[in-house]
Amino acid sequence: MWIKKFNKNLNKDHENEQRFNRWDIYRKRITNYIIQGRTSDENGSLLIVGAGNCEDLELGKIKDAFRSITLSDIDNESMIKGIKNQNIKGIEIKEIDYLGLDKNNFIEELMKQIEEKATIETIKEYIKEKLKSVVAFRELIEEESSYDYVVCTPIYTQLIFNQICESIYLYVADNRITIEEYRELERHTLDQMPKLVDTFNKGMWKLTKTKGVLIVFSDVLVDDINGKYYKLYNNGNNFDQVLFEYAQEYGVGIGHYGLSSLDDLGEGYRSAWFLWPFYKETILFVQGKTYNKS
Repeated sequence: MWIKKFNKNLNKDHENEQRFNRWDIYRKRITNYIIQGRTSDENGSLLIVGAGNCEDLELGKIKDAFRSITLSDIDNESMIKGIKNQNIKGIEIKEIDYLGLDKNNFIEELMKQIEEKATIETIKEYIKEKLKSVVAFRELIEEESSYDYVVCTPIYTQLIFNQICESIYLYVADNRITIEEYRELERHTLDQMPKLVDTFNKGMWKLTKTKGVLIVFSDVLVDDINGKYYKLYNNGNNFDQVLFEYAQEYGVGIGHYGLSSLDDLGEGYRSAWFLWPFYKETILFVQGKTYNKS
């Protein structure tokens, strides 16, 4: 299970007390935004997509605000550790391969094609067809699961693009593919992402009950603490315009597209900006949006 291993290593690499403390303000703001998204005082059911090790969530406060909580992620161990670290009980966890690609050995088969010297066009076609056939959240949909509230953490950029690119790049080092071929496959994979994100969003929408609420967070921009965009942030005031101008100049990234895609499914009635101090000197600009499913 290559994708699961990739995500597990990502969670493991980032675990440390210093990071948890650094994320304190971000974690509190994200948690408050989720709780304030409730449409009534009645505690409903909540599904969290991309829970990971839960270091960006205050599980205790969230648990008190909802009737039931289900954490989901491809990495079961990280969720268990996150719950234990925050000393929380009574939360359900579900290990879910959201795209169904890991259980079908998508990456392993991709690597096999490279090892067997398939043409670049053959590899491109394999990537395109496999991603086109994805049914997001198949496990939950087949269980006919639905929730009053669905919350998605910033995972658009981690769905599959980085996993594909990293697995291919392994073969540049030993000269099985050239850097030019790698870049061609990288561009081709990026071209497939909009349709895949659309599929992912439709899956989340389907899991949200009628008259329910979908809350999505997405990292749409990255900068360092001395960078241009960090200086322009100004507590998020007019940052929508900053993002618009960035997209005009550089194009729309996966995280930005994820939110734009949701706008085609429902009307977002509430949004906010969050600074996520991911590393000591690296800032992710996260936008949160709330959608009612009428």
